[in-house]
Amino acid sequence: MKQTQRGFSLLEVLLSVAVASVLLVSALFILRELTSGSQRLRLRQQHITMLVAGVQQMHQDLSNLVPFKRAGGNILLFTEPLDGSQLSGLAFSSGLLSQRTSTMRIAWRLQDGVIYRQTSLAPRWQAILTGVQSWRLRFYQQGSWQNETGWQSLPPSAIEFTVTLSDLGTYQRLILLRGVP
Repeated sequence: MKQTQRGFSLLEVLLSVAVASVLLVSALFILRELTSGSQRLRLRQQHITMLVAGVQQMHQDLSNLVPFKRAGGNILLFTEPLDGSQLSGLAFSSGLLSQRTSTMRIAWRLQDGVIYRQTSLAPRWQAILTGVQSWRLRFYQQGSWQNETGWQSLPPSAIEFTVTLSDLGTYQRLILLRGVP
């Protein structure tokens, strides 16, 4: 009489261990890629949130811009004439939304790929946006777009703000100025 074999042979056990090992290693690679993809997505989401908040802050500041006036009737938007295509910083006065009679001084600057903001209420420079390659302003004044602004007889009707980020590309915002025809 022949005995029937019970259990698995050594070859079958080794083969099943090898298959299980391959599946385990594959699952670990997939899990690692999912984790790193999730981290990249979270960082990108944080940068987009920072971009939106920064552009909204710039929009609020510039849409409430209070021009400086000279005795001859000319006005100046910023504390000094500005070339918006070679922009490294700008300073101006902005009306406070909560108090129509009050103004505050605001300054923005680009340094080492970071846009900073400072106000007369909080004199410390605050980082607003990182990863910035360039930014510029253009002014819609008397029917045409101009890069430079200085002493003018009329304020511009709109300001175009453009920022180029290293990871998100170029973002552009058009700001219509209040009280301008």
